[in-house]
Amino acid sequence: MRQSRFLNQSNQTISSQKREQTIKHLDLKQIEYRNGIYQGLVNKNNEKTGLGIHIWDSGEVYFGEWKFDKTNGQGIYFLAQGGFVHGFFYKNKLNGPAFIKFLNGDTYEGIWNQGQMEGECFKYYRNQNFWVKSEYKNGQLIKVISQGQGRPESQINQIQFKDGGQYLGKVKNGLPNGLGIFRYTDGKYDVGFYKKGKLDGLGRVNLQNGDIYDGFIKQGNFEGIGLYYQDKSQQWIYGKFKNNKCTNVFKKGKGNYPQEIIGLQNLLLQKFIYNN
Repeated sequence: MRQSRFLNQSNQTISSQKREQTIKHLDLKQIEYRNGIYQGLVNKNNEKTGLGIHIWDSGEVYFGEWKFDKTNGQGIYFLAQGGFVHGFFYKNKLNGPAFIKFLNGDTYEGIWNQGQMEGECFKYYRNQNFWVKSEYKNGQLIKVISQGQGRPESQINQIQFKDGGQYLGKVKNGLPNGLGIFRYTDGKYDVGFYKKGKLDGLGRVNLQNGDIYDGFIKQGNFEGIGLYYQDKSQQWIYGKFKNNKCTNVFKKGKGNYPQEIIGLQNLLLQKFIYNN
């Protein structure tokens, strides 16, 4: 499932002047706060902007997009008490499609508007093995559309591949589909959201040569905004990717990817998968 990838470090001019003025000031930094630590991209004012991971002392973790120190865009938010939120954020609030899983196994899936459920929402209660489809407006329940017994088809499973690789996470129709981890025989692994057996959405890819990619993926290929770290040269590139190549370099630099952040992030992700 993994292959070598080569970067095309193009100096192609970014079409939008406003965008260029914003991203040319981004840097990869590690910032320690009183209540946690952040590793990722920041703007010239040291505000979290772009892809990054913030780990709070309380146990909460957010990995995804930021803008001016607020969660903004697609991200994964791990709850301190267990469970996670995957969806789209705007100014620290859910805004758009999202999926929530709680510590007890209950799940919510639907559309949010400024932090409130809007439109049709699907809820599954694990202990009762019961699902409810309802309509919401401004966060208030309007009506129950349908309900019934049973378990959603997508659930945590383990798949063992012939080459020795192992997948642990959500499965649908026998294929990885949802949040999961794929472990390779060399001990490295990919983590993120899968669709029909391939990474699709936000994720992390650990390549065989030690390189790391954090960012958006489409059907197994680097596609969209991402951060690529080259292990041998210790150089990193932040930009827009297409078909596994960086076609638009927004920012690049040199320096270690903080190992303590990588280790802690991977530990938290693995712990989540095993506990759910």
